[in-house]
Amino acid sequence: MKILITGGTGFVGSKVVDKLAIAANSVLVLSRTRREKNNNVEYIGRDEIYQVFEKGLDVVIHIATEYGRGDNSPSTKATNYDLPSYLLKLSEIFDVKLFLNTDS
Repeated sequence: MKILITGGTGFVGSKVVDKLAIAANSVLVLSRTRREKNNNVEYIGRDEIYQVFEKGLDVVIHIATEYGRGDNSPSTKATNYDLPSYLLKLSEIFDVKLFLNTDS
């Protein structure tokens, strides 16, 4: 199964990535920082999102969130609203089987 995860380098997300990779899934992690591919995990940047959907995904898990600032900064809006909206739209266009959105 091919799975895209946002927030996969955070506290909760990294645990989810580890479990899914052990289960022999192909895991793509959307990350602000590049990391080397290891085992079944590949790290991608925002500029690669559309191409990843074009190649096909089975599941999108949106864990990334920005919290604790108490403001409506552009960064908070981008992470908490714009990104999941874009991912959901692409999931619909490219017939992704499952979209899981978490929220804190």
